[in-house]
Amino acid sequence: MTTAAAQGEGLGELATWSLAEASRVTRVPLRTLYRSVRDGDLKVVAPRGAKRGWRVLDAELRRWLGCS
Repeated sequence: MTTAAAQGEGLGELATWSLAEASRVTRVPLRTLYRSVRDGDLKVVAPRGAKRGWRVLDAELRRWLGCS
């Protein structure tokens, strides 16, 4: 199931995007997203024990974009 499909099935706030997916969907440069994470402006979650594979919650991405 893709994240976009998950949103349509009522997961809403629990849907997540990889930073690459978020960049493609929002057309915000990936470098800008990584900078915002580094600066603490955009909150991400990582799989337990992982150093890579950051995910951003849909609700957090919308908050960061100023959509909600």
